[in-house]
Amino acid sequence: TSKILIAIKKIYKLINQNCLSDLGVSVELSSSSIKGAVMNIRINLSEIEDKIYVEETNKKVDSILSNVNSLLSYLNKNIII
Repeated sequence: TSKILIAIKKIYKLINQNCLSDLGVSVELSSSSIKGAVMNIRINLSEIEDKIYVEETNKKVDSILSNVNSLLSYLNKNIII
């Protein structure tokens, strides 16, 4: 999903401005997909007893989520009114 956000960031200035609402919807759908995936991961991690694995995975998820949130913030400021 973050690949979609990266692609949107690359093209949003190049497209017809009348299509920005379509990109805005794509940003919102991608955001929802990412949030759902993170919820799923966190819920499933709570069932795993290997604390080291859980900690490492949480760090990876946090890192990915931080990057995605930065990208979403940028896109929200530039596409979504």
